[in-house]
Amino acid sequence: MVKETLDSVSRQTHRPLHVVLVDNNSTDNSLAVLQEFKKQHETHDFKIDVLSEAKAGACAARNAGARLVDSEWLMFFDSDDTMDECLVAKYVEKIAECGGNVDVVTTDAGFNENGKVSRVRFARSNFFENHIFHSNLSTQRYIMRRELLERAGGWNETVQCWNDWELGVRVLLQNPRVAVVDDGVYVHVRVHNESITGAKYSQNPQRKELAIATAIKAVEQSDFKGKERLVKLLKMRRFVLAGLFLKEGENELAQRYYDESYDAVKEDCRLKWLAPMVYRYVGCGGRGIDRLIRWIVKG
Repeated sequence: MVKETLDSVSRQTHRPLHVVLVDNNSTDNSLAVLQEFKKQHETHDFKIDVLSEAKAGACAARNAGARLVDSEWLMFFDSDDTMDECLVAKYVEKIAECGGNVDVVTTDAGFNENGKVSRVRFARSNFFENHIFHSNLSTQRYIMRRELLERAGGWNETVQCWNDWELGVRVLLQNPRVAVVDDGVYVHVRVHNESITGAKYSQNPQRKELAIATAIKAVEQSDFKGKERLVKLLKMRRFVLAGLFLKEGENELAQRYYDESYDAVKEDCRLKWLAPMVYRYVGCGGRGIDRLIRWIVKG
């Protein structure tokens, strides 16, 4: 898959670009593919660095790549997705359109699962709350100021799953100015069983819970205005996840995770009433439950 990803990067119309390719303990010929890409495509305005990061995990690899970047703006991209040739140009145009008064520029994405393609839109308002429930700031969907990533603390190398979601929470805690490129789909995501996240929610449940717990801690320790409401929304995200386990037929896992999550909300009369409703509704295949959660949950 990485060959297709690299081909899409090489076709970017915007120049100059600095491309950093990080091999993270691959056991096939991926590193050789990266090195060959550098040999074939590097030019004076298309700089390419290839490095190996021994510490396992996407976050360690991304941090290693980010340390080589000294530009004002940076973006990350996964090795199994592709970008249209105008993606970076679209971001640059939006930054100029905003007069530079923006910290994050994001876009919609097309998700391809078993040949079925769906457009996932980035929320046009309530960025934080929508990110909690829909992971709007996924790895391949935005460009940000390098200083913003540093202020947010970089990628958390202890979080092995949903790490882009967890980073998105910390990025949004910095109150960034966000703009959206909304005139098309320029990012294409492939959903497959070999991805770190997995094709099913019930894969790696402990790692997903670690991401949620880490995000809750980050919000609790921040001075973000309205953080009490965000913590409650994050706690309710657990019941959405438990419902998704149930929907996938993992009844024992779903019930166990529900029971563990309930302990964190049982002292809040509003949340303990809402939790079983969310769990059963999502478990039955219901959609859009975040709207009800956000309407009911108070700060």
